[in-house]
Amino acid sequence: MYDLGDSQDENDNVIVKDPTRSWWEPYFVKKTKDGDKGFECIITGKQGRKCEIFRKSKDGGTQTLFNHLRKDHQTIYDKVTSAKTNQASSILSPPAKRQQTLELKGYHYYSDTVLPREANKIKTKQKTFLEGKFFAGTSDGWSHDMVSLLSMTVQQRQSDFSLSKEVLMCQPLESNHTAEYLAKIVENYFGEMGLLIDQVLAIVRDDAKNMIALCDCLKIES
Repeated sequence: MYDLGDSQDENDNVIVKDPTRSWWEPYFVKKTKDGDKGFECIITGKQGRKCEIFRKSKDGGTQTLFNHLRKDHQTIYDKVTSAKTNQASSILSPPAKRQQTLELKGYHYYSDTVLPREANKIKTKQKTFLEGKFFAGTSDGWSHDMVSLLSMTVQQRQSDFSLSKEVLMCQPLESNHTAEYLAKIVENYFGEMGLLIDQVLAIVRDDAKNMIALCDCLKIES
């Protein structure tokens, strides 16, 4: 439906909005004449007389009405075409959503705030998981030109015999990978966590000589 005027006078530019009506209703009425169905024009012209032109419509369409307005009632025709154009524009071009501005944090925020905060959460979880309990471990070293790491994963059998796992540590190595140096890394981290080396029942390791010597230094079966 199109938002057009109720006035039947083509010289009357006042448009009364009525969204419940079809665009042609202010200007035409359905009528049957001589057995033919169509529309009769009820627009009042300059002489104060109604147009009363009858236009057949075999398929019930309204194209003949547009043609009549374009030929005999230019003012009304302009109203109709303008309303059509405005409606099409509103459908094809919906109002744009207001763009939300997202303020991105700098890398210092993540390195100095987010990462330490998340690391503390993990450490708290680890302490709760291991405090006052015995567990087994799996330890391995990883070397690269830029950085080397020593990791330890711990496993613990629960009361229902399910196996729980936790990555306990992954520490950077900044010196030669001797057994004594590796043992110091492990002991320092256990001290930070409030854990005892005696809580480790056994460690699974590879055949690297420094890993064998590490377990000997810590007096842990491997």
